[in-house]
Amino acid sequence: MIKTTKPTKSKKENKVDIDSVEVIHWRDALSDHGWSETREAELAEVVSVGFLIAENKKAVMIATTWAEPESNGRMNIPKGWITKRYKVDIREKETVLTTMTLPKNSLQNS
Repeated sequence: MIKTTKPTKSKKENKVDIDSVEVIHWRDALSDHGWSETREAELAEVVSVGFLIAENKKAVMIATTWAEPESNGRMNIPKGWITKRYKVDIREKETVLTTMTLPKNSLQNS
């Protein structure tokens, strides 16, 4: 498992980049159940997206959610399983206004 609690480098080097996300294409095990005549070995083609939390020689850890200094929805992907990987800049280039009316509930102020 990749540990993030005790940094081995300076704090600046371990800072999570919230201006970009990693897009990782990788192959995973594929399982099935029930009677079948299938005799072809297959792997699942997977695409995962998340903030880069940690990385070492063996694996990459991404998370779906980041709130300094914690993350949630973490996934560790072995580097040997990765087929393609790139970074996407998520900073706002221009503002797009989306309006949505939500029904009132007990958690909202009147």
